[in-house]
Amino acid sequence: MSASESWSSVPAEGSPQSPTGGAYKVIGTGLTVVVVGGLAWGLTLTVIRAVAIFTG
Repeated sequence: MSASESWSSVPAEGSPQSPTGGAYKVIGTGLTVVVVGGLAWGLTLTVIRAVAIFTG
């Protein structure tokens, strides 16, 4: 699942009917960064804990 697939229905600059389309894309981008960052952080902590358990 790529980011472009989830946002395919949201115009980049918005449309005449929806001038806030660009804002939704910015919010979506921000949420994606937060989610991916959170997953990476959780994975990092899990690896650190696993190493500590096996080497401790």
